[in-house]
Amino acid sequence: MEKNVIIICHYVDIYSKTCYSKLERGGFLDVIVMGAGPAGLFAAQKIASAGLQVLLIEKNNEVGKKLLVSGSGQCNFTHAGNIEDFFDKYGDKQKTVKHALKSFDNKGTTNFFKRLGVDYEITEGGKIFPKSRKSSSILGALVNINKLNGTVIKSNTNIKSIIEYDNMYNLMDDKGNSYCCNNLIIATGGCSYPQLGANSSGHKIAKQFGHSIVEPKAALTNVLTQETIYQELSGVSFENVSLTILRGDKKIKDKKGDLLFTHKGVSGPVILNSTRWIQDKDRLVFNLVNMSYEELDAKFEKDFQNKIQLLSYFKKLELPKSFCNIMLEHIGLDVHMNCANINKHQRKKLVKYLTSLTLTVESVGPLATAMVTAGGVNTKEINPTTFESRKQKNLYFIGEVVDVDGDTGGYNIQIAFSMAYVCATHIISKR
Repeated sequence: MEKNVIIICHYVDIYSKTCYSKLERGGFLDVIVMGAGPAGLFAAQKIASAGLQVLLIEKNNEVGKKLLVSGSGQCNFTHAGNIEDFFDKYGDKQKTVKHALKSFDNKGTTNFFKRLGVDYEITEGGKIFPKSRKSSSILGALVNINKLNGTVIKSNTNIKSIIEYDNMYNLMDDKGNSYCCNNLIIATGGCSYPQLGANSSGHKIAKQFGHSIVEPKAALTNVLTQETIYQELSGVSFENVSLTILRGDKKIKDKKGDLLFTHKGVSGPVILNSTRWIQDKDRLVFNLVNMSYEELDAKFEKDFQNKIQLLSYFKKLELPKSFCNIMLEHIGLDVHMNCANINKHQRKKLVKYLTSLTLTVESVGPLATAMVTAGGVNTKEINPTTFESRKQKNLYFIGEVVDVDGDTGGYNIQIAFSMAYVCATHIISKR
């Protein structure tokens, strides 16, 4: 093996004499990590810090490509608050994430990067960013700590085959190079952002060893709707909206958050955090006023005795004028009409519109543009305290390759670090 294949990295050259010597001799390494995203980088540095020989393999020519574009390049890498508040941010996967998050929480993450010289700031909404507002600060720190701890990173390397024998692994790349290890960690990510090299290679490896795959789909993405009358509302937002997802007559999920109208549909946190459940043709029912039908009807019945124009009244409720114009036109009311002239039937139409605005899903944004992949390696087949396969000894799955996806706000990168931490800690303990 030539020295120039040890690493081609945008940030630093990484070289570990002990591990490299084993690679040259074809000897067994302690650990091979496939995938140099946040989960893979964190696991590799943690294991290497304990003196184990670690090879980190990345198929792209640079490490951390998706991490660099996260948070629009600013990298919202975790969230503030109590770790207990994180548990319900991962859909129905609380049992999968709870141990990992408690073992390595958001304070652990911020302290880790602070020790590496990365200061951070917290937004009003609780999102945590590097103070530089550059993803490269997070990626650079992860690469540098791997360098210091002795990880060998081999980028631009495409693994073509994996052979297991007696719970040990032999990997072969497309150039004919062979790598052997006692522990294999799959951290190859999900399928979103294929333009950055994302693919289903980790899922194929999982299938090879008997794992089932929950069908990958887009998460943290926008939704296109069939209704066209709201197109002119593009950019209009509502705070603290209640959403109910209906499929036929069945209620699928309730969610709360801010709503944003787009040119062809809806987005915003309440949508982004719900796309893991939304399917084409579902109905999305929005309560825009944070009051029940009965509460709003009683309020209107009392307030509409005043001789104030409808638009002026709705302005006091902080409803956007452009939305009110569409609502009144849709219901058939004159925008210049006084509240006192609204009859009971018209009032109830307004109440229903504001408390149960219904849109029909045309389609959910594609995987190619989704921030995160929902679906992946079935969590029932992975030990949540170690992330070791329940089907194959010394084989681990961490990060987005697993069927775990978090809400927007730094929760996905945090769970990647937390998974990596408990996985690495377990491997170290086996020495």
